[in-house]
Amino acid sequence: MLKRLIGLLLAILMIFALVPCVVFAGDEDISTTAGEEAVIPDAADPEKTEEAPPIEETQAPVITGPEEPLAVFAEPVALSDEGGIAPQAYEPVPGNVNEMPAGLGLEVASSNSAPAVGDTVTYTLSPTGTTPSGNSRPLTEFGFKYKYRYGVMQKVDGSWEFIVDPLSQSFQENNVFEFTFTSSNEYRLDFYLLEMYPVAGSDGKQHYSKDKTQTIYITPTGEGKTVEQAADEVAAQCRAALPNGSEYELALWLHDWIINNCTYDYNATGVLCSAEGVFFYGTGTCAAYRSAYKMLLDRVGIESERCTGNGHEWNAVKLDGKWYQIDPT
Repeated sequence: MLKRLIGLLLAILMIFALVPCVVFAGDEDISTTAGEEAVIPDAADPEKTEEAPPIEETQAPVITGPEEPLAVFAEPVALSDEGGIAPQAYEPVPGNVNEMPAGLGLEVASSNSAPAVGDTVTYTLSPTGTTPSGNSRPLTEFGFKYKYRYGVMQKVDGSWEFIVDPLSQSFQENNVFEFTFTSSNEYRLDFYLLEMYPVAGSDGKQHYSKDKTQTIYITPTGEGKTVEQAADEVAAQCRAALPNGSEYELALWLHDWIINNCTYDYNATGVLCSAEGVFFYGTGTCAAYRSAYKMLLDRVGIESERCTGNGHEWNAVKLDGKWYQIDPT
């Protein structure tokens, strides 16, 4: 009886001893080094072991996880003579107003620096200046743009008046302009440069800008008539036609002379907006009509003033002590 109890107890102990091996054997692999033999315990006798057949030598499996994108290769880094990393050159970032070129200038080249009356001169505009510090690339890579326009004034009766009004023009990419010196009056030519640099993130809709102006004064050489002389001749014709004419009759005669000898410049882009257009070309804008009429009225002793409105110009004329508005255009 005692032997049976001891045998039963030993059997229970053997069962408990085998439970962990059975449980974990299903969850874990028994790994061995290639070439070693696995040892399996005997369930009947814990101390007795049985030699297992040798495991064939195979290549270890490669365990891969989720696929990842390939890394971007960095640009090669230049090495200095000492073997260390050389400092990279600084390149300005577009959109920073501090990276605008310093010392902006405007160079004007002309085909004739001393024109005579009747000569047409070609003017070519070019920007000058230094690039931002450290900038080794062309400015075009940073989005720099250059645009140009010009204006011409003429001294008539002691005052400057526009022949080509720059405000009536928009800046353009063309950097070449032509102008013909028609009279013997002194001319003033103003050339304008606009430098544009896009603001970062504005899709080219906003720009930093700088401007530069270059002015040239020229009095044509050779024989020629001044605008004042041309006005004198017309006023003399008026006096000859109306030796005893009233102010009203004189003003009417001069008004009719302009409209009979001048046509409106419908294709004007600011050119011929002075009296020179009326007297030398027979065409001009409303500003040319008004200016020429004033010059003629002054020469016959009639007072007048300039009227403007809605982009138009005309004359206010004092006749026999009363003011009237007269529009020769």
